[in-house]
Amino acid sequence: MRGRDFLDIVGVLKPVESEASLRTRVGRMYYAAYLEARGWCEIHLGYQRVKLGREPADVQRMLAAIDSDIADNLAFLRGYRNTADYDLNVSSETLLMQHADALDRVNVVIGLLETLEPPLSEPESTPEP
Repeated sequence: MRGRDFLDIVGVLKPVESEASLRTRVGRMYYAAYLEARGWCEIHLGYQRVKLGREPADVQRMLAAIDSDIADNLAFLRGYRNTADYDLNVSSETLLMQHADALDRVNVVIGLLETLEPPLSEPESTPEP
């Protein structure tokens, strides 16, 4: 399974017009982007999961060193997910704006990851004869 598979749930939940549906869609968009980013780091940077709360920050930090746009978008998406999950006093208008922005950002993250080149490793030094 890939992170982007969570976007399928976003489409399934869209017809359910409720605040809970909107909040859940925002969360799934974050996880779609985050899991794609983590997978990219595992494949291209040798990242190994730590299964701790700091893992999303670790992935974001690794990507920030390569592409700040990906890291910035992940930060926004995580903020939106936190708002959707924990701040029950946020207005529906705010949630709708965050949802629309999250949809754009998740597509940006996935698109950038698809074309992102891993950094070149440092060339090994050759001893002089």
